[in-house]
Amino acid sequence: MSALFTLVLILSVIAMIFSVIWYAFEAFSESILWGLAYLFLPFVGLLFAIFHWDRARSPFLLWIAGFIGYVISLGVVG
Repeated sequence: MSALFTLVLILSVIAMIFSVIWYAFEAFSESILWGLAYLFLPFVGLLFAIFHWDRARSPFLLWIAGFIGYVISLGVVG
């Protein structure tokens, strides 16, 4: 059972990393200022999701799903 949750943990981390990269791509696609702000200022990603939900929905929800999987599997494995 622990091997299954370890696999979920690894896949969750990969999903979260992929979603952050995808999110940055979407922010830079909107404008260079959104992209730079996303990279260097905290909570700009949340503002980007609020103002540009149509572009940020998929990477945001993927990150949420990865985070939920991470927390659940970390509770079991760790």
